Amino acid sequence: MVAIGLVSYSAYLFHQPLFAIGRILGVFEPNSPLFAKLALLSIGMGAVSYFLVERPFRKKTRFSRRTIFTFGAVALLMLVSIGTLGLIYQPAAHHSLLRNWKKKQMESYALFLRNPALTETLTSFGNEPGRRVLVVGDSHAKDLFNVLYAYRDSFRGRFVFRHPIYGLDCIRQYGATGDAGDDCDLEKISPVLFKQADVLLISVRWDESAAKAAGAFINYYRNKGKQVVITGRTVEYPNAPTVLHRLFWANQMQPPADADIRAAFWANRLPEVAPVNDLLRSITLQHDAIYLDKWDYGCEVKKQECFALNETGYPLHYDYGHYTVEGVKFFGQRLVDIGWLNPLTTQRP
Repeated sequence: MVAIGLVSYSAYLFHQPLFAIGRILGVFEPNSPLFAKLALLSIGMGAVSYFLVERPFRKKTRFSRRTIFTFGAVALLMLVSIGTLGLIYQPAAHHSLLRNWKKKQMESYALFLRNPALTETLTSFGNEPGRRVLVVGDSHAKDLFNVLYAYRDSFRGRFVFRHPIYGLDCIRQYGATGDAGDDCDLEKISPVLFKQADVLLISVRWDESAAKAAGAFINYYRNKGKQVVITGRTVEYPNAPTVLHRLFWANQMQPPADADIRAAFWANRLPEVAPVNDLLRSITLQHDAIYLDKWDYGCEVKKQECFALNETGYPLHYDYGHYTVEGVKFFGQRLVDIGWLNPLTTQRP
């Protein structure tokens, strides 16, 4: 205990920069085992500092006042230089996003769906003119609703958008039984919105079994007088901020060229998504329904590029494929520019 006490002040001085470096260099927030190792390392470095710095400096005969002030000035200059470099080479936005993705997820829900100011507005379609589109599905439907609702003024007079919560497991039930059952019937889950809706716009993280059930889903709600529009699975990556992190590290933590980033994201897209979308498109068209592909606004397919950053360099995804608030604004503009919803105007049930 005496030995630890002797080196404790030096260890205290070392632990803070070690912990800070652990956070800066790590992709994710350091865990307890890493902090324990850094704490032990700080004690070891404190011991070295005690013998090589602290004890020698206590002997007045070894160092003059001038030497001490010179050493202090050099040390201060080094710290200022390191701080200046830190300001120049700030961690990119994706870096903090890796550790704070949950916050960005909550921001995306709070944008509209959990916004207290909109609670009453979103419980019905109201009296707005236009075809009433109910965006149905899981967290990816939340993203799509955010995109559409953020640009609602661009669709004014043509479409009105609302969104109930609805899971992927419910889609599969239609394939097994031909109907929804009480737990998954939209007419019972959201009676007011369902009654008012003209179009059901379906957006979920499809898998093969759910895609095969899409035909039964279309037939069930078409028989209830609703037009069903199926959207494909979103473009997905192993983890979008991690892909950005690797690209930045390979470029000395400086932003690579936009074209290089977009090409890298195309190369890193998850290969299992395309076959599911192909199956879903085929089944949807077989049942004379509209299929909309999210890859049309998420990528430039002909150029083999996918979008990852907005014009200010902020990431568009907070995980494998969900949209940040910045992503909502970016993809919303893309969706409007390419006329993604035009088939709903030209094709009626």
